[in-house]
Amino acid sequence: MARVVSLQDVKLLKDLRLIAFKCGLRSELTKTSLLSQLQRHARERGPPSQHVRVLSIDMGIKNFSYALLALPSQADHAQRRLTVPAVHAWQNVALQMSSPGHQGDTDATTHEGDTAADYSNQAMAMTASHIINEHLLPLKPTHILIENQRSRSASSASVFEWTLRVNKLEAMLFAILTEKRLQGRWNGQIVSMVPSRIASFCTKNFVNEYERAVAKGDSTAFGRYTEVVESLRRTEASSKRKGSKEIKKHKIDMVGTMLELGDRLDFPAAETRAKAQAFMRQWMNAKAGRRKRSSEDEKTIKLDDLADSLLQALTWLRWEANRDILASGDISPLLEPYASLDDTNGPSSPSSKIPKGRRRKAAVDDSVNISARL
Repeated sequence: MARVVSLQDVKLLKDLRLIAFKCGLRSELTKTSLLSQLQRHARERGPPSQHVRVLSIDMGIKNFSYALLALPSQADHAQRRLTVPAVHAWQNVALQMSSPGHQGDTDATTHEGDTAADYSNQAMAMTASHIINEHLLPLKPTHILIENQRSRSASSASVFEWTLRVNKLEAMLFAILTEKRLQGRWNGQIVSMVPSRIASFCTKNFVNEYERAVAKGDSTAFGRYTEVVESLRRTEASSKRKGSKEIKKHKIDMVGTMLELGDRLDFPAAETRAKAQAFMRQWMNAKAGRRKRSSEDEKTIKLDDLADSLLQALTWLRWEANRDILASGDISPLLEPYASLDDTNGPSSPSSKIPKGRRRKAAVDDSVNISARL
């Protein structure tokens, strides 16, 4: 029988940081502060939620994306970690700003050509209220995750006007949702999500699951799955700072790979299945260097925003499962180390054992019959 490990048994700073990282908490603290933070979260943690419908929002005005994921009722935290989430909504919408008091005012324009009324406080408040009442709350979420917006881009000294607009919209969403909670019109929780923590956790978790598949001899650990993992490792091994475009590309690759594998997500509705199929077709075309659309009727979708909303929800669900483990008293599962991201040519990578021709053929075979996998 395995020995039960409690927080008091953890003596090393690196282990405390690993536990905090897996729970989505601050890990860049001193040993005393880390232990205090983990103990407080373990003490304040309630019983696992029996009904979880998490709505994840990737903020934007021209590209406002959201995904609704649900988990069946599971009292045991170990079962919850293995449960495949069901995707009930996955959308990308362009918000339309309109203010009745300024509809006829076309003289006042910004240097971008937008009317001043488009982004007035009145217009943005009406838009925020509309998106909440008509799109978000009808999905009956128990938790709403909102991407925490940056105040500056690329450490610039100046603040861009578009950044201020999105920040304003984020604040309005929080204010309206909080008011609905206080009035008893919605009994859910609002969570602010830090993008940098999500990106780091997703990358490590994705590579770790790949290593487990390789260790089990899983036939899915070949083809594009291997290519994406090796690309992630090359980026981590590089001394260059990762740019936003590179991070977006990796997120799209991770979601595309999960859709291709077909066993990481469930799409019970025809609408979400169609969205997943369109995402995978566009992703595969991009990977193959084909920029043309699959058909004249199919619109190009914004892959990075859809990927962000989905990964944010999946990350939070994993954090919640890990926090349940933290509160259970036995934290031994949280002490399992992650697979190394620096091992670009390690022995666990099957690509070094397969001839290039066969590897290409495996990748092609894996892309056949997309619809059957979803």
